[in-house]
Amino acid sequence: IEFAPDAFGHGGDAFIAAFGEYTGVTTGPDIQLEGFGILRVDIDTKATEMFAANDLPGPSYINQTGGFNRPSDIVFAPDGSLYIVDWGGARITEEGLEETPETGIIWRIYKKDMHQPLRPDGPIVVPPAPTTDAEREPLVRNASELFGAIGRAFWQIAAAVALLILAIWFFRRTHNR
Repeated sequence: IEFAPDAFGHGGDAFIAAFGEYTGVTTGPDIQLEGFGILRVDIDTKATEMFAANDLPGPSYINQTGGFNRPSDIVFAPDGSLYIVDWGGARITEEGLEETPETGIIWRIYKKDMHQPLRPDGPIVVPPAPTTDAEREPLVRNASELFGAIGRAFWQIAAAVALLILAIWFFRRTHNR
């Protein structure tokens, strides 16, 4: 959450990065996705509005229309510009959270009368960090994967107990004669 300076307009109002949700993963496509933009809260009236958002609900990587994917943080610069950190494409799969490399972006929103270029020589291009496949593994495993591992261990223990009972039964049967 950031509070707008007078230079930006809406002086003192709160601005919030609305990251969005992953409900489509569990509820299917017939939902109204929320978030994926920048909210403005009028401090005086307590009214909220979506200040900047995509034309279609949801992240732009799904709609293929350009715009916000996962805005996660915002900050106002000394010149009054609003900078927005956007993760880029991300989705939940059976493997966990998967981000799409090279889709993150930093947005800049400023008043029309500012006319200040972001950078005189063009955009700043940041090469992707070199990572190995092991570094791309999710830090938190998906629940089904966890329960799958527990299930395998359960059946291995059950099989070992069954073999032990069978061995005891066989031993008693052969030694009681």
